[in-house]
Amino acid sequence: MPDRNVIKIIVLDLLKELCPDQDFSKIDETTNVVRALGLVTDDGLDLACMLSRKLGCEVPDYVNPLFNDTKKGKQGFERTIGDIIDLACELTEMENKNAKAN
Repeated sequence: MPDRNVIKIIVLDLLKELCPDQDFSKIDETTNVVRALGLVTDDGLDLACMLSRKLGCEVPDYVNPLFNDTKKGKQGFERTIGDIIDLACELTEMENKNAKAN
């Protein structure tokens, strides 16, 4: 399983693929990707597919990496880069646990 730093690099690389014209020099883990990069819901679907391929883990259909609909009291909560990295880490960890169980 890749560690958080490796996953961070992967997430940033994928976001750069989605937003090739954006300046990433001021982007950090606290950056709201929807507001800073102008991403929309459909971009989240693309990012989910990209994460699945790159990390070898399944992103459930109901999960949009750009929005956290389960955040208590904040429906449609826009994720930060750090939130997306954490999500990717969780999904990778779950995939590894499932693989070991089988």
